Amino acid sequence: MIMQPHVCEKKRSITQPWINILVLCCVALLAVMGSVSPVSAQTNGACCFADGCEQTTSSECSLAGGDFLGGGTDCSLCPSVISGACCMQDGSCIEISQTLCQSSGGTFQDENSLCAQVSCSTPSLGACCLQDGSCNELTENACVVVEGDFQGITSTCEQSSCSPIPTGACCLSGGGCGNYSQAVCDGISGIFHGTGTDCSTTNCSGPITGACCTTNGSCSVDSEANCLASDGVYNGDGTDCGGAPCNSLIFSDGFESGTTIAWSS
Repeated sequence: MIMQPHVCEKKRSITQPWINILVLCCVALLAVMGSVSPVSAQTNGACCFADGCEQTTSSECSLAGGDFLGGGTDCSLCPSVISGACCMQDGSCIEISQTLCQSSGGTFQDENSLCAQVSCSTPSLGACCLQDGSCNELTENACVVVEGDFQGITSTCEQSSCSPIPTGACCLSGGGCGNYSQAVCDGISGIFHGTGTDCSTTNCSGPITGACCTTNGSCSVDSEANCLASDGVYNGDGTDCGGAPCNSLIFSDGFESGTTIAWSS
């Protein structure tokens, strides 16, 4: 069978424009890819955040949710970010915001200070007992950041006996709850609900209560106002009746002033 020439011409006229378009697209894409240098894409630069700045690559900045100003730029170009020299634990120095410095366990020198103007010595380390009972040798500031118990300057983990730090539910002043040690909870102005308690079973939205000891030696958990109204002794926010808090108290009402009333639980 002999194919008619005009049929071939018709098919060529339909497919040729699409081929041309694909070729042009490929050429344009290769041109764009060729204009980006793989080396420059990995160059560190200023990555601006709402509360500070870090030197990162473009991809790292993007993953962290920052605003990358370009390879080779420095943090002084970030708008409304006050940075300064930050002495790190290893004695090195970087220029970042005070918030980022402290959260990294560093020591912030001063606003607008430069690393060239300060001398960062290697800070003294000490054993830091973590909440899970493990131990790391950190600076005191870094130990506080990780909610540890600092054993003292020059102490070592070999010399220290770290056991798990008892924790409990801590109602936060700004709302919410966290399972922290009592020391950490007190340090952030929270209300500690007792060792062994857990946020999953603690109501932080209700009225603030504590252990209330009455004149007959009984103990109940009530608000401070209700406790005082019943001539009780309020033991503090977040306390409970565990540990026999009412074993020995001094009441002045109904008894001779200064008389010690002792009960057995």
